[in-house]
This record gives sequence, structure tokens and C-alpha cells, in this order.
Amino acid sequence: MAGRRLARIQLDPTDATRSEQIARRCEERGLHTAKQLFALGPFALRFELELHPGEAERLLDAVSLDVAPRPSTALEIRRRVDLNTLPTGLELIDRKLLGGIPARSVTEVVGAPGVGKTQFSMMMSVLALRQAASRAAPGERYGVAYLDTEAGFRSERALQMADTLFPAILGTARQQLPSRLHYVHLTSTRALMSTLEQLETLVIEQGIRLVVLDSAAALARKEYGRETLAERQRLLGKQAAVLKQLAENFAIPVIVTNQMTTYRTVVAPGTGEESHEQLAAALGNTWAHSVNTRLELSRDADGALPV
Repeated sequence: MAGRRLARIQLDPTDATRSEQIARRCEERGLHTAKQLFALGPFALRFELELHPGEAERLLDAVSLDVAPRPSTALEIRRRVDLNTLPTGLELIDRKLLGGIPARSVTEVVGAPGVGKTQFSMMMSVLALRQAASRAAPGERYGVAYLDTEAGFRSERALQMADTLFPAILGTARQQLPSRLHYVHLTSTRALMSTLEQLETLVIEQGIRLVVLDSAAALARKEYGRETLAERQRLLGKQAAVLKQLAENFAIPVIVTNQMTTYRTVVAPGTGEESHEQLAAALGNTWAHSVNTRLELSRDADGALPV
């Protein structure tokens, strides 16, 4: 995550004192993020920060190792059942997920319009706050970050869920519930990317226990067409990298919702086969490979929501 603040990185892993000196020089020269260091390169950094020969390369290596997401296999992620796993309260889902929405990874919730993706996200936000409240020490900060790109979030509905699921939440705890849910309404991909790059500060300062992005697809599909598909995929890759880095670094779950799209099978002329359409998660393979777990919501004939 190139937007990571240098203040949180050991700039010289072998010498804490030297690391502090370099950090002060970076601050004095207006270099606050890893991205700014990478933009300068080793030659310019050597003179800008008054580094010894070879120090600039070691500095960039240390920062690169810190910000690069650590690779994990699906099996490793599934084995990471820890205290930060967030149970959904739905027995079948929790059993399949080995306890609930996993921490340290990105879980995608996909489904057709109106199937309940936002309601599920709001419910998980309430559950995350309840879980945090039961574990927090007196005076400890905790909260949920909810990034909304479709204006589907309703604070009154979240409070109704809290009252229904946890009627014992009364008095001060009930009054503090809205202030602990940090809601941001975003109307452009530029605003979303900017918010994601600054989200680390909010996670640290407010003790964020869950990040929700509802939805990943809305703005990208609105602003980018087929002629700019490559650019859209690069943007989605950056967004996914930030979310995965936050999940891993702070051992928290991240939930993103996604829309459905229609994929048409093209059949060669003269074969006699009929083409067909199939609903699937939007945003393509690049995005699909960026999430760790996918939950697909659908309605059965009775209107229920099997997953």
C-alpha cells in the first residue's frame, strides 16, 4: 500500500536510532508516504535525505517489504480462525466459514439488486460493534467504517437492527452506537480511492474492527466503459490492495459488496447450438482474484435468502 504513512514503518530495520533520524528528515522535507519515496528513487533520495552510499537502496527495500501485501493461500486464510473472526449468527454460513467472516482478508457479498447485500452489510456492522463492545476495556475506542457508494445505508435501519438483535443495549451504549459507525458517502472513484488511502489513520485512531465497502462495483461501472476497461481494472486492483493491506495489518475483517452482470456465451455460426446468458459477479476475473471469500446471496421460490 503505497499510501502507507512512513511514521508507521521502521525505515532502517537494523538501527532504531538511525531509523528515527531518517524519519525526522523525511518529515522535515515533506515526505510522508511510501509513494512519495518511490517517486523520488534512490539517487534523488540520497541527496534529499543526506544518506550514505547504499542507504537509499536499503531504505526503499525496507519500505517495499513493509507495504507489500504478504501472499497467502486459501488454505492458510481459512486456518486463521482467531478472536477477530466475526460470526454472522447464521449457523450454516458460520459453519462453512469456520466461525464467521474471517479477519485478515476480504469477503465479497454478491447478488442481484434487492437481494439484501446492504442489509447484510448493515447487520454485520451492528454485530461487529456488539462484538467490540463486549471485549473493549473501559474507555477503549472501537468502531466500524462504512463506505457507501450507492446511498443505500440508513442509520435508522441500523438502529432498528441493533434494538432487535440486542435489546439489552440501553442507555449510554445505545446512544453511542451511531457515533461508533463511521459512515462516508462517496460519489466518485477518485473520492473513494482518496478515502481508502486515508483509511489507515481512521482505523488506528478510532479502533476500527470492520471495514465495509458497499459497493465495489457501483462507481467503477458508472465511470468506466468498455473502452476504458484496462484503466478500470487497474483502479480496482489498487482498491483491493489497500483493503487487503488494512485487513492483514490490523487483523480485521473487510466486507465488500458487488453487483451481478450478464455474461453471454458466444457460439460459432453453423454449429446449431443456441447461445445462452448467465448471471455472475461483476467486475471480471481481476477483481475476483483480489477477494479471498465470496458469498453469493439469492432468493429461493419462497423469497428466502439462501447463501
